[in-house]
Amino acid sequence: MVGFRFVCTLSIAPRDLRLLLQKLKDQGVDLKPFESVLISPLFSRPETIRLVRKLKEDGTIKNLYFDSGGYQVQKGIIGYHALCNQLLHFYRKNNWADYYILPDYPPTSLDSPEEIQLKVRLTVEGGRQFYWELPSHLRDKTIGVIHGRSLDEIHYCLVNYKRLGIKQLGFGSFGTRGSDSSINILDKRSLESIAFIRCLYPEIRLHIFGVGNPPTAYVLSTTGVTSFDSSGWIKAAAYGNIYFPFTRAYNVSFRRLEKGKGTLSEDAFLQLKDLTGHECPFCRDFREISKSRDKRVLHNLLSMAETVEALNKVNMQPEARNIILQWSPNYTKLLR
Repeated sequence: MVGFRFVCTLSIAPRDLRLLLQKLKDQGVDLKPFESVLISPLFSRPETIRLVRKLKEDGTIKNLYFDSGGYQVQKGIIGYHALCNQLLHFYRKNNWADYYILPDYPPTSLDSPEEIQLKVRLTVEGGRQFYWELPSHLRDKTIGVIHGRSLDEIHYCLVNYKRLGIKQLGFGSFGTRGSDSSINILDKRSLESIAFIRCLYPEIRLHIFGVGNPPTAYVLSTTGVTSFDSSGWIKAAAYGNIYFPFTRAYNVSFRRLEKGKGTLSEDAFLQLKDLTGHECPFCRDFREISKSRDKRVLHNLLSMAETVEALNKVNMQPEARNIILQWSPNYTKLLR
């Protein structure tokens, strides 16, 4: 039986990816965190695509997701119809992935109800046309994207994808924040939408797009979803942040520590290691991880993978919940 799955979003340069893989190998660490990977092929360098294909062929990557690039539409980097045309061309020429995400037009928290309805309609109608233009052998590998603020909009997506016979769907309509409203956040409304989908179509495999750290992984695991993808392990490290299994990100930036402004002291760091039982080659020395972005990246990746591995074990939920209540209290409102 397939368990709850963390899909590692790769949004880094091929040189950096090779470096991270080599560091894991040098330390004798299994490459299991890279078993499930998501890339946006239209917005990845050709060298990245070649490297990912090699990792797929040698068995390192076992579940490869081709993302549509809806995020780039949301940011205004490409128009929706241009995305559909380019994506269809790429999918037709590259049949070596396991999952093909249909094109979508993600709404943001700044959109009016009319704008959201338009984006939902374009996502569904464009996705339906795209589906039928795909080669028949790829249609069973597609993931239809659900958007919508209201339950009526979500139901509209579900009914149309159900008619197509799509076996796996992905939910991406989260609240957003940030200067350009491009950062997804898991909130009560999102969880209600996920519960609605699971209630209406419990047999559908449901993927969650672009949201995830260890506490949100725990919350998502309680909703019955199949998988989620996240690049948070990279982004957190870039800002000097680390997390442990089931904890939010804490800043350990060397510059902030020098000024006495670090949010995680060395004592607290050691306490978290003991509490979570986490030990990896990249967090053995507090000062080293505070200075090294690469060590933070790999530590975060292993912490995320360890979180999901633990969630797939029996009787892990109470222990995980206690860690979240103690070290990530802001997430407790999502646990009720």
